[in-house]
Amino acid sequence: MSIGKSLAKITKKINSKKSPLHPKGRKARLLSRATLREEKLNKKKLNHTAYKSDELMIVGFLQQIITEQSPYNTMDKFNDEEIELFIDTFINRDEDELQELKDNRRSGRPASKRQDSIELRMKSDLNLYKSGWDIPDLTDVDNVKLLRNWKGERGGITAIKFKTFKMKNQD
Repeated sequence: MSIGKSLAKITKKINSKKSPLHPKGRKARLLSRATLREEKLNKKKLNHTAYKSDELMIVGFLQQIITEQSPYNTMDKFNDEEIELFIDTFINRDEDELQELKDNRRSGRPASKRQDSIELRMKSDLNLYKSGWDIPDLTDVDNVKLLRNWKGERGGITAIKFKTFKMKNQD
């Protein structure tokens, strides 16, 4: 007989009994295991959702560059130097706002939440780029066509081939 692992099943089973739950009893251990499992799954789901939303951001940014910006919207494929330029542009996309926040802050005052969040995001993007960032392979002609026709949905990303890019000069 299989044991129900979900927290909802176990709490329903325990609540159906009239007697109180003994702290060191079998059902209490079952409940604690189910609670830990539920927390672990929720944490994994949250991390996966954050990863996917970051992936959508970089793909949307690259699509915008290769479809709207003047020299790139007519090109069929891109070389590694251009892709590195796109990634650097993506990482530093809020540099102007960050500099403005730094200039407007009085000396001796702590940084604003917005400034902290921008710096944290830039640092995490840079670390991701140093360790290897999976972005759409823009060196392939068919992949560039797919990216230009992408409608911004998660399901459409599966047709696009990805390639890992690492920062070359990690100083």
